[in-house]
Amino acid sequence: MKTVVTEVMAAFFLVSCNGIEPMQPPVNSESARNEAPAPPPGGPDEAFLKLPRPLSVHDAKRVVIEATVFAPWGIGYGGRPLQALALTVLLGQPSSRDILVDVYDHASLPGKLLALCGLQSADPGRFETLSGVIDGKSEIDVYSGNCSPERTTTADMIFRLRNTEICRDIPKSKTKIAAMFQRAG
Repeated sequence: MKTVVTEVMAAFFLVSCNGIEPMQPPVNSESARNEAPAPPPGGPDEAFLKLPRPLSVHDAKRVVIEATVFAPWGIGYGGRPLQALALTVLLGQPSSRDILVDVYDHASLPGKLLALCGLQSADPGRFETLSGVIDGKSEIDVYSGNCSPERTTTADMIFRLRNTEICRDIPKSKTKIAAMFQRAG
């Protein structure tokens, strides 16, 4: 019985991560008149999946600068690692360090962390400098192979960047990232 329940729950999570919108609770008509509902975490990022391939440098910069979540390896089971793909494009440029610093300067908070991700390889000294000036108390949504975001502080994410392979695997995994993206559709 436990196995059946586990399989049903796993199927539910797979379905919810693959494009079927969960049912939303009824909206209070007063709040509906005053403000638009917030998009789901990562929703704007998912819109970038329609960009033509291979990504141009301009489009790769947009993916990082306009990021609303930190999800370099994709969202959900079989997710497309668009942010990692964008970083490989930027890291492949002769002036990758300057591009990533410019992206950092213009990016949203998740985008700043993604730029730091690239700077870890392109210019470790600049990574250390810029990671020391981010407000560590701010919170962002982070996806790490799951369907739901984990809310965490930027200080925790910078700690993870320094102490895990989250970003260090991106430059050496260019072929794997492209294959993961193709396989996911």
